[in-house]
Amino acid sequence: MGHNSKSTPLIEKLLFLSFFFGSAGLYMSISFIGLSHILLFIPILFLVKKENLTDLLQSKTAQFLIGFIILGSLSVIFNWNEIKAYESPWKLLFKLKYFIIALLSVPCFSFYIKSRRQNPKSSLTFLLRFLLIASTLATCSGLIGLYTGFNPLTFKNACNPTRNCGMSGMLMTYAYSISIFCSILFGWIINFKKNDFISKKYLIIIFLINFIGLYFTYSRGALLGFILSIPLCFFWKNKTIFKGGLVLAFILTVLGGSFLFNKVKNAKTTPKDQYLDTLDNGLYRLKVYPESELTRLSLVYAAIHIFKENPILGVGYRNFSNVAPSYKKKYDLNKISKISGHAHNNYFEVLSGMGILGMIAYLGFIFSWIWTCLKGTNIYLKMLLPGLINFSISGFFQSTLIDGEITFFLMIIFAITIVSQQLEGNKNQEEAVTL
Repeated sequence: MGHNSKSTPLIEKLLFLSFFFGSAGLYMSISFIGLSHILLFIPILFLVKKENLTDLLQSKTAQFLIGFIILGSLSVIFNWNEIKAYESPWKLLFKLKYFIIALLSVPCFSFYIKSRRQNPKSSLTFLLRFLLIASTLATCSGLIGLYTGFNPLTFKNACNPTRNCGMSGMLMTYAYSISIFCSILFGWIINFKKNDFISKKYLIIIFLINFIGLYFTYSRGALLGFILSIPLCFFWKNKTIFKGGLVLAFILTVLGGSFLFNKVKNAKTTPKDQYLDTLDNGLYRLKVYPESELTRLSLVYAAIHIFKENPILGVGYRNFSNVAPSYKKKYDLNKISKISGHAHNNYFEVLSGMGILGMIAYLGFIFSWIWTCLKGTNIYLKMLLPGLINFSISGFFQSTLIDGEITFFLMIIFAITIVSQQLEGNKNQEEAVTL
């Protein structure tokens, strides 16, 4: 369906409201994310045309994402009866909406940025500043809740007595989301160009406050994702620091991998109580949460067994948490940890739920996206790349792909990446909004 000049103001207002509530939803309330999707409905009807979809399909990242959506749907359909024993398969299919809406929102982002290129300091500036302020308010509110026991913005008790949750009711949702956000902010600071939107000093203050919030989540996976994303912030700015950072990251990965490998062997051969007693090696907060390591280990083993028995399309997209208890019992994995749930790992979540075909689509999506950012030259791609690297790395420690708020955030980054790629491909700098 096309649109005319009369409908343009309505579309622009709906897009503004959608982006506004989407920004609020990232760190304040997931209900705002639902409202953001609803407000996108009419703009999508007006703006998504055949030529838009043709342009979109030229992106390999979008192609892999479409493949992921199709294979996710097929994995549920082929396991329909098995899934019905736990919950409605339609519910799992509906969870794919985040990816579908992201694809359809690309023309909306493109239209809004182009319509504001003559006066980008108006609503675009407001939305950007609002996102920065919203995230920072959520972080400050969470820190106050951490030290007083009461969150002043949610008017509730803090969701965790010893760790910062922001305004989220879920600790890991906030931790991994703010970690990705900090990577993007740091990438922006390193590649900063003077502009009329925001000063570098202001950006540094926003980053420092949110990084403090990240630290006090005491989430090792989220912190590691941020740390290992730092070298990519210097990819365009300083090749020496970039290469040195990669070497250091490799060393840390090898040391961490060796430590984890030894712990895996100990977990299988050492009685659990004795294993827990000897787990503290002085590492960051490890002695406080030893059970989390054992839980992840037992779920990884369960995911491997699920994949071995369902190698092509898995047991169904997001169905791992339903079937994991039976596999843990079948293969005596409860001796490691009796706690079940999602896989706590994006890659094993996809491998067990969607099989080898789903894993190929997912890896293709991630790697083609990274390659798109590496080839880019505009500020959008430079600041988004560290966030994407963070998501890829931290995904080894948490199933962030099935977390609604984080997936919503990821898909915003995806849409902006595609629009930036399209604008860069047009070689028309007047169409690009330079931050």
